Amino acid sequence: MTTPGWRTIRLENTGCIPAGIRYYAPMNSRSLLLIATLLCSLASSSCSNIIGAHANKGALAKRQPATIVVHTDDSGDEEILLAVKHGLLARGFPVVHGKQAPLLVKVSDTWRWDWKMYLKELDIIIIDTKTGTQKAHAYYRNSPWHKYPSRTFVVQQMFHQMDQQGVFKK
Repeated sequence: MTTPGWRTIRLENTGCIPAGIRYYAPMNSRSLLLIATLLCSLASSSCSNIIGAHANKGALAKRQPATIVVHTDDSGDEEILLAVKHGLLARGFPVVHGKQAPLLVKVSDTWRWDWKMYLKELDIIIIDTKTGTQKAHAYYRNSPWHKYPSRTFVVQQMFHQMDQQGVFKK
């Protein structure tokens, strides 16, 4: 009985050499190439970051003032908050501070430490304060084989995803 990958060589039985010696046969180059390709694709797929958005088309077609709020456990990173404010202003949404506005924009960020601090996750949730319904949700998830992207770039890409879904279109 042979085991896959193992080969048996039959030798003459001379008394001091066994009748059969088993050795492991190396893989052929095609098998090695297939395994290398699978490992490379696995490694590169885990390097990708995820940026997406969930919303209905035209969910924020009516331009209303918005208040930006940061989750209490989060950093309240100034660069992220300025980028969110700029994203809203660029789409015609005035940002008011300290007032009850028709829209509430919740910003939640998670940071991790590697060689330096990096943005692990970011959520931007836009809520209608009158009804309490969520109008839009944009998110960013950094991969385990992460990069160190600019916070402003990440927020711009999140708003771009909402634009792609038609969230701000009338």
